[in-house]
Amino acid sequence: MKKRMFLILLAAASMISLSGCGNQPGSDSANEGTEAVQGETQVAELSDTIVLPDGWEMADAISASDVEGILGVTGYSFWNEPLSDAGAGKPQGSYYDGQLAKSCINFLVYTFDGQSNFDRVSGFVNNSVDVPGDLWDRAIIGEMGGGFDDVTVGMLILRGDVCIRIKWSPEIYPGYDRTELSVKLAEQLINNLYGG
Repeated sequence: MKKRMFLILLAAASMISLSGCGNQPGSDSANEGTEAVQGETQVAELSDTIVLPDGWEMADAISASDVEGILGVTGYSFWNEPLSDAGAGKPQGSYYDGQLAKSCINFLVYTFDGQSNFDRVSGFVNNSVDVPGDLWDRAIIGEMGGGFDDVTVGMLILRGDVCIRIKWSPEIYPGYDRTELSVKLAEQLINNLYGG
């Protein structure tokens, strides 16, 4: 009788021990889920308006290191655009590889009359297609230039009352997807402008 009771208790202890092991994978997967969530990029909440002070310049809105991080290269410098007019709400600037003028990645922001500027400039974007995105009200991408000018990739973005134009040469950046690179540049600029 004692031997039988001992065997029953031993079996029960073994079952409890095994059921504890059975719960272990559930704990691991719970931890994995936590790790996955912690590894996700946290997107900062963006303001409805540009957070930079009045009269900001393009170098205040996006940096060489921002552009380098997107391109996966180093050695980029700011290129001062003579048509930039930050005081009039039209800051413009480019970043280039320090050697070739054609390597300029150009950013222009119209800080007011966004819809009318979008409508006007979109007339210069050929073969345009819409680009969906959460950070803008509307965006298109296509080709700009032609004639005596080199053809460039042009992306035009409308966010509220602000219009943004980004241009770059596919000849100088042949290894980059036109839409993917343009969207990454646009997202970086918008996050800097509206996220502080």
